[in-house]
Amino acid sequence: MEDLAEIQTAYYMVAATGVLAAAAYYVLNMKATLQTRQAQLFMHLYDRMSQPELSAIINNLRYNQKWSDSDDFWRKYGAETNIDEYSRIASAGNYFKGIGVLLKKGLIDGRFVYDLLFSPLKVYWERMGPVIVERRRVTNNPNLFAFVDYLYDEMMKIDVEQSSGKT
Repeated sequence: MEDLAEIQTAYYMVAATGVLAAAAYYVLNMKATLQTRQAQLFMHLYDRMSQPELSAIINNLRYNQKWSDSDDFWRKYGAETNIDEYSRIASAGNYFKGIGVLLKKGLIDGRFVYDLLFSPLKVYWERMGPVIVERRRVTNNPNLFAFVDYLYDEMMKIDVEQSSGKT
């Protein structure tokens, strides 16, 4: 009878070890899958950012487009007067807005975004932010491109940490 108890104990130990090994394998596999998905998302964002069209929009904002205030922007580049340029600028804003949503929902790491997009985002928001904020007021739409300034604010926090050596 004592032998039977020892065999059952050994059986339970082997079964428990098997369950533990399966759980460890599952955790490691899930971690690898998550890392792969994050890398895929990062590369998708990188692919879009490296496209000449988006670079041209950002560089055009940085070097070529001039306006004195929000009204001047709308006269020169608004949808009613310059639909092609307005559409390009809005397209870049929508790209940054989408990344802001991903960041807010915790689906992407802020440091990845910072490393990839800080410079173009900074150019975009510092040029377009005042125009967008005024447009929110004029249209009574406080959420217009809200995730772009959220993204900018979060990236500025990371930039301050980077600059102060806290990372």
